[in-house]
Amino acid sequence: MQQQIDPIIWNALQAGEQVRWWGYPGPNAQISNIRKKLLLEALIGGICGAVLFPLVIFYLSHPRPSLSSMLVALVIGMVFFPLIILGRSLYGYRRVLRREAALRNALPYTRYAITDRRVLIITQMPGQSPSIMVYHPHELAPIKRVDQAAGWGDLSFGSRRGRFANIPSVGYVEQMLRSFQ
Repeated sequence: MQQQIDPIIWNALQAGEQVRWWGYPGPNAQISNIRKKLLLEALIGGICGAVLFPLVIFYLSHPRPSLSSMLVALVIGMVFFPLIILGRSLYGYRRVLRREAALRNALPYTRYAITDRRVLIITQMPGQSPSIMVYHPHELAPIKRVDQAAGWGDLSFGSRRGRFANIPSVGYVEQMLRSFQ
């Protein structure tokens, strides 16, 4: 007996498309590594901003730089360097936390499907239209599996970073994705 297809997935199907597998994130699904990646991005942005800021100020204010004006720009850069890095990093960290919270809140409203034509990640927040990420067979490589307890796990795939978070029978779903390529 086949499990009834979720209405969110049913509405996203094209004419004649058949569902091979569908699921949704398990209760312990987590947003992993996003905080580390975005914090690194914020730190790099802060360093770049701290280096570029004094240089831009220096070149905009001195069309013909002299040694004394270069020293002034260097001192200004050394004073503002830590402040700019700290400000940029805190702004980036705030952005990281907001994005992480948005992704975590979206997990209960997310559905995954593998059809005979494509792979779908559908998120439909209450009162909103669904957001559908579509992956065709040629877009699935590379596929990476992270096992958790009792057959549950995460599957990451594609260069656009698709992810099935905390799904049961992760090995079976991985085989299905690999045979679909």
